[in-house]
Formats: sequence, structure tokens, C-alpha cells
Amino acid sequence: NKRMKPRDAWFSPSRQVPLAKAGGMICAEAVAVYPPGIPVVSPGEEITPEVQEYLMLISSMGLPCHGQLGLTLKTIKVVVE
Repeated sequence: NKRMKPRDAWFSPSRQVPLAKAGGMICAEAVAVYPPGIPVVSPGEEITPEVQEYLMLISSMGLPCHGQLGLTLKTIKVVVE
């Protein structure tokens, strides 16, 4: 669900939050599981329960991700609202 323009989300004040607490927040970065490298969530999109659950599964499996700080999926960068 797009809630902000990507550029606005990218340049908005942001903070890292635990992935487990990020549901309903607006993502401030692109997170892509690699392969295939297609973003699961992009700046300006809401972190829906489905996205959150999927990313937590990916994290538990230790799969590589690109575009997010630390590459561990323990935290995710969100827009400060």
C-alpha cells in the first residue's frame, strides 16, 4: 500500500525500528531479498502484516537482503510520523 511518494519517504526523518514492531509504519528504504532482488517493500509503502510476516520468515532463514541497513532484517528504516 503506497502511503507516500517514494522521494518524500526517502528524504523524510526516519529511524530504525525492530522488524517485529514495524507493522503499519511507512517504509523509508527499499528491501529486496536476493535472489531475485525485486523489492518486497519500497520507500513510501506501508509495512503490511503480510510484508512483515514474510520479512520475518526471510530473516529467520538467514537469506541475504539488499537495500537495508545491516542486511540482517532485524530492523527496518521507517518514516517518523
